[in-house]
Amino acid sequence: MRGIVVTGLILAIIATIACIVSTDITYWIDNRDIKEHYGLWEYCRQIQTDVMECVSLLDSHLAAWFQAVRVFAVAGCILLLTSTILAGVYLRQLSNRLLPLVASSVAIFGGVCCVISIIIYGVEKKEQKSYFGASFYLQIPAAVLAFTAGALFFGARRVAVHGYDSI
Repeated sequence: MRGIVVTGLILAIIATIACIVSTDITYWIDNRDIKEHYGLWEYCRQIQTDVMECVSLLDSHLAAWFQAVRVFAVAGCILLLTSTILAGVYLRQLSNRLLPLVASSVAIFGGVCCVISIIIYGVEKKEQKSYFGASFYLQIPAAVLAFTAGALFFGARRVAVHGYDSI
């Protein structure tokens, strides 16, 4: 049972890192033709051969769908981090049967938030003559790993022997 939780914890850590990196870097859209790329927080374009100019999107008046993508991406990261912490705490207190259930639910909900951010962004940007970048696609493995970690955490709850600790 401990092995299931450890595997889930490793997957949750990787999912959390993937989600944070995806949310942070500016490659949700990569327009190679005119050498510009967009993220959730910045827009960058090439102004000279080796010079990129980046503009913060924090002060801009952004569309509601874009704000929603940001909210779901950040919520996914926070939920995945929370699930990772809960799983780590569970490894220290194997007798608490509620922790894996909560960690499982939080991990799955974090994965759902990642998927929602991908769907909203993909639907809104599909008409552009640009390419989805690495940040956009990195949310997919983050979501898959979150769902897998959630399933493992839930499975650990089912396998636990109430009242006994492993040797």
